[in-house]
Amino acid sequence: MKECLYCTFENDDDSTVCENCGATLAKIFNPTRTKLSFYNPANRDLITTINGGVFGREGDFTSPSLQEDKTISRYHLEVENNGDCWNITHIGKNKPKLNGISLDTGIKAKLNHNDYLNIGNQLYKIRLEEIKSHFVIICPCCNHKYSVDSLDSRIQICVYCDDKDKHKISKEKAVEVFGSED
Repeated sequence: MKECLYCTFENDDDSTVCENCGATLAKIFNPTRTKLSFYNPANRDLITTINGGVFGREGDFTSPSLQEDKTISRYHLEVENNGDCWNITHIGKNKPKLNGISLDTGIKAKLNHNDYLNIGNQLYKIRLEEIKSHFVIICPCCNHKYSVDSLDSRIQICVYCDDKDKHKISKEKAVEVFGSED
């Protein structure tokens, strides 16, 4: 179900407009397949993550402008993908603002596409981008990757291996890979 951000009415997943109030419904991203980006249009900083971590001058992801801004804590925000959405938790000294609303220490806030986040003297636009995935089987002998249609797919013979090893791939299962097919 898609909840309307304006009236909280529960709409069908395939709805694009709220059946109750007529508002345009936001696209729901699957966070397990979503890249989170913090974009600062003033200095063109782009900080991205697919796993989450700590945002700050000495955090898991940072940038030169973040490191120089003393109004940003060494460890300012905890960023997490909980499987349903992206959340931030303020763990620093100076309160960040999400869409103009101050965040108290320890309180989680949900991030949405096109939100604005003020951290210290920096303003970031939040971007959520779906990451496409595909399935591959990797030969255990030569490491050649074969693209396949699903997790249930199998490869019987590796054309790159010699006669002794070419059938070893038949025991390998497909894995889902996120990102480009290179």
